Amino acid sequence: MASNRVVAQIKERLDIVEVVGRYVSLKRSGRTYKALCPFHQERTPSFVVFPHTGTWHCFGACGEGGDIFTFVMKAEGFGFAEALAMLAREAGVELEPLDAADAQRRQRRERLYAICEAAAEMFAEWLWTRTEAQACRHYLKQRQVRPETARLFRLGYALDRWEALLKALTARGYSEDDLEAAGLVVRTDHGHRYDRFRHRLIFPIRDVRGRVVGFGARALDESQQPKYLNSPHTELFDKGRLLYGLEIAKEAIRQADRVVIVEGYMDVLTAHQAGFRNVVAGLGTALTPEQVHLVKRFTTNVTLALDADKAGLEATRRGVEAVRQVLDRRLVPRMGRRGRLQPEYELQGDLRVAVLPDGYDPDELIKESPEQWQALIEGALPVVDFFFEAALRGRDLDDPRERAEVADQLLPIVAEIGHVVLRAHYAQRLARLLRVDERDVHAELARYRRRSRERRRPSAPEVPTGAGPAGEVPAAEAYLLYMLLRWPETLPIALDMGLQADDWSMTEFRVLFDALIGQMPSTADAVEELLADLPAPVAERAADVLTSYDRYPQPPQEAVEWEVRDKVDAQDTCPQAGV
Repeated sequence: MASNRVVAQIKERLDIVEVVGRYVSLKRSGRTYKALCPFHQERTPSFVVFPHTGTWHCFGACGEGGDIFTFVMKAEGFGFAEALAMLAREAGVELEPLDAADAQRRQRRERLYAICEAAAEMFAEWLWTRTEAQACRHYLKQRQVRPETARLFRLGYALDRWEALLKALTARGYSEDDLEAAGLVVRTDHGHRYDRFRHRLIFPIRDVRGRVVGFGARALDESQQPKYLNSPHTELFDKGRLLYGLEIAKEAIRQADRVVIVEGYMDVLTAHQAGFRNVVAGLGTALTPEQVHLVKRFTTNVTLALDADKAGLEATRRGVEAVRQVLDRRLVPRMGRRGRLQPEYELQGDLRVAVLPDGYDPDELIKESPEQWQALIEGALPVVDFFFEAALRGRDLDDPRERAEVADQLLPIVAEIGHVVLRAHYAQRLARLLRVDERDVHAELARYRRRSRERRRPSAPEVPTGAGPAGEVPAAEAYLLYMLLRWPETLPIALDMGLQADDWSMTEFRVLFDALIGQMPSTADAVEELLADLPAPVAERAADVLTSYDRYPQPPQEAVEWEVRDKVDAQDTCPQAGV
């Protein structure tokens, strides 16, 4: 883990304007720089870089923001460690030395990456140069995979020999133990090792950075079993944490602001070859939350397009649940009874299911009719409609017990719908299907929603690093300050509710609040100018709060006032910490 000192050094040495400017065309605007946001489609620039604080923020639809690290993480699809390593190299900052165990583990992983890369190169060379690979090349031609597509995805061929790869890579200096650790060879009970993949079409599987971490392999003879064979679980390869084609598709996913998830390798190849480049695939298992976390770096809009057979439908159900687990829920205020605002939750993003025609998989449908595939994806069912269709399939609604089972499946799903009009629509539809009074359905939905609200009532995030020693500042207090800095137009609301400088437990927070109410800035640019004129410790504290909380999902514009009121109320109950 990087120390605050290392992170601060990197920020000090690198100009955030220069780094961000490699990805977007920035134009100076007073003390800030503006551009079209690289993370969502827009016509009017709403993406702003603040050089004085080393931060950025999109004031448009996506609402993203953060510091130089969060920008690189989002732009490249990196985790923090990857962004740290990249920026540290660029800044000439030496990362703190690892302990012996960590250094050894890193060396081992780098060795495995090198072995997987060498194997991929070998398989690709064999595919295009060896006479023995003719059957594999013929198979690709049969499946209408063009050479340029095969090369883009680095397809290869495993020779029909027991030790071809083993001998080729040990000749390069790699040990048999390392080849086994990479999943490329198998050891018998007697200690003899041989190639795992033989006479198969090879699909290198890469992580989001494009590093080869494992392989999928398709049999070329009907007698070979299994038909598809993957690398075993290794230190690099975990099929539940990878998506095939993501390293190629990620930019198209970001541009389309949607990912289409299919089932097989050939589905991905055919889709990309036909121009549908935001398509990725699982690795022979149902979609997992870890895989959804991968695509969430690039979009929160997901379409599942799995096979229409029974297994495909079951995989779709599990995939839907994985997506619902991972997508953030945002707080949205709704007008409740007696004219009072109350919190509700909506999934951030759009989840849809494309139901394929019977007997077709995406590969076959795209080849036969690309137009039908495009129409299918564009007309994909909202997830609630899919659940309705799935719950009703094969049901006898004349049987009250089956109606009860349908109700048990669908009531929690309808209760999750945040928009009151949509929820009312599906409640009415459910009441008609179950042949019950609509008021009874609404009563059950209210019960489910009360439970959900209790589980998910929002709390302020943890106190961010740099906002004070642990326990020094109540979390709600730090978050309230963030809200006032990001949305200064809410300052009059806080003042009307009686918020005063003495209500803050930290000296820097009191100074900041005094400065805010002294100048009453109305825009983010005005706040930036105000911070630039404050003493360094106070300005740095504000920058820490902004940078830390910018990493969290932002409330929609219409919910900002509700959030501020909620946090001012919380401020009244916060224990005053010592300064």
